[in-house]
Amino acid sequence: MNSYQGEDILTPLHRPSPHAGEGGMLIGAATPLHAEGEDILATPPARRVIGQQMAAWIVFHVRQILVVLLAVLCIISCMVLGWVLIEFVKHEKEPCDVSLSLYVKVWVVLWVVGVWKREVHKCLVRWNPNDGPPPLRVQIMDMIHIGIVHIWVVVGIYLIASSRTCAATNPKLFLAVKWWVHLQAIVLLISSLAIVASRTLVFWLRRHTALAIGVRPYSSIVDNMTEIKFSPANPELLDEKGEIEHCAVCQEAFDDKLRIVRTPCHHIFHEKCLAEWCVRNPICPLCRRNLLAPGNGGGVRDPIV
Repeated sequence: MNSYQGEDILTPLHRPSPHAGEGGMLIGAATPLHAEGEDILATPPARRVIGQQMAAWIVFHVRQILVVLLAVLCIISCMVLGWVLIEFVKHEKEPCDVSLSLYVKVWVVLWVVGVWKREVHKCLVRWNPNDGPPPLRVQIMDMIHIGIVHIWVVVGIYLIASSRTCAATNPKLFLAVKWWVHLQAIVLLISSLAIVASRTLVFWLRRHTALAIGVRPYSSIVDNMTEIKFSPANPELLDEKGEIEHCAVCQEAFDDKLRIVRTPCHHIFHEKCLAEWCVRNPICPLCRRNLLAPGNGGGVRDPIV
């Protein structure tokens, strides 16, 4: 079986069909994308899903940019923290009119709790991530940790601003802590703005494109298809030679490991493969029939917002 994996929704209206479809069309005959001849882009479900895909693409890339930016800031933060610890070890005993030593010690504790959060959860609140979603006590603990981090950044800014003599009596430790405090303030500010901007973007896209974050736009198409139970003796899964058929998308033989479904045009695929195919092409990989069209089980599940 041949598949047209990788082609997008804007393909020409005719493709050679590797198999006979409904209506007795011969192998190799030119088959229209839709038996009814309608334009796939003109159907309301298709336009809606295209909007969902564009919105999901925007959200994905915006989040990727934010993740990269925050990752760079975290790397810089680790380097500056190492600088702070080195200066702390060397100049802890030197005089300073503000408690920079205590400030650095608390930061080390907060950093350790943040890095080894899983172990802290296991020890203090008796929770393992493998147990399922975090319970309320874990969420409260994480909120307290985040709150203390924000408060401690403000405390650092206050200590640096209120110091009168530390810059002269302990200049190296003062300079390292000053850089650390300002960097953490920038990281927290960018993180907060990123969260607000990301959620605002998702909210706007949901309202204007019916975007359902985390929900497959074509899930209802595949989920509503007829399931084929695997059996070596099932005639639907056997070719003319009596051998097990292959999925036209992944080219793997059918077995009992993956769920098998039959499209309304009587073609058989792995459910997972067909769902991934439909993310880009809401058409049958073999006969090119529009799976969104009425009567084909089409229509997109209302998004769960």
